[in-house]
Amino acid sequence: MMENIAHGGPGPNAIGPFTIFTWGNGAALEAAAKVRDKYGDVYIDLDRRQAFGIDGCTAQSKDGAVVIEDRYARSDLLVVMSDGRRQSVAIKDRKAATRP
Repeated sequence: MMENIAHGGPGPNAIGPFTIFTWGNGAALEAAAKVRDKYGDVYIDLDRRQAFGIDGCTAQSKDGAVVIEDRYARSDLLVVMSDGRRQSVAIKDRKAATRP
């Protein structure tokens, strides 16, 4: 992916001939990695009893459990809780449940 347009100035070569990782695709990948490190694939706010799905999954708090659905059919997801606990939750048939 090209980092930017118009590096060649006016003329027939509007797109520059190179890209560097820190622009565009690299910056997006780095941002996604930081979000996952801090919040996981599912984030559970224990004080508010809310769950948030991140990166293609949904999460809902129901009767003391968190119900997760994953549109990408991954085998497991990282769950991060507001008290700092982290756990891997196995996904079966795109669904899982966990108790915080």
